[in-house]
Amino acid sequence: MGKAASNELRKIRALFFVYLSAGSALIAMAMLAAPFFLQSMQTLTMKAVILAGCPALLLSILSWFWHLQALQIVSEVED
Repeated sequence: MGKAASNELRKIRALFFVYLSAGSALIAMAMLAAPFFLQSMQTLTMKAVILAGCPALLLSILSWFWHLQALQIVSEVED
């Protein structure tokens, strides 16, 4: 595979990870806000916050990892 084709493939992989990271970050923010919109503030329980917060935290960490992966791929692109 030529240098130009290899660089193009790396750019496509990097864009995939950037979009994956951005999408998962948006989903994580929506998951954190969901209990506050689905229940009234008076009946909001700690269980609902924890059940929404734990997966959202995991998704945020994965988003950060995927963004770092995209940065690592971009750093390998040769000009």
